[in-house]
Amino acid sequence: MRAAADPRRRLDRHPELELILCHSGSLLPQLIGRIDYQFELLVTGSEAKRAPSESIRLLYTDAVCAWPPALANALAFFGDSRVMFGTDDPFWEPQRTLDCLEELPLSPERTVAIYEANARRAFNLS
Repeated sequence: MRAAADPRRRLDRHPELELILCHSGSLLPQLIGRIDYQFELLVTGSEAKRAPSESIRLLYTDAVCAWPPALANALAFFGDSRVMFGTDDPFWEPQRTLDCLEELPLSPERTVAIYEANARRAFNLS
């Protein structure tokens, strides 16, 4: 049986590829320390180009979330330029995401980035 291709190498080969995670990155922002730790244990020096967190941090995520601390953690991990508003409508009440965002102490610049600028950049919109 052939081993699956390493997704980090795919990202290295296609740096223009933009991937978007859903639901504030799910558990990735909470588990990234553990993921990097396991990576250090399993990969030898010559195989390791960078830690998984460095590659994952380059992905986008939406802000669909119901708990402000979790969304704050996603913002801390991915950064203001990689989190964008999302609704997940009709499966999620968009107001829940709006309420969650409103509870965070966001500057006007961060608010514009999340609600508009990041999506424009990710989707190449004018």
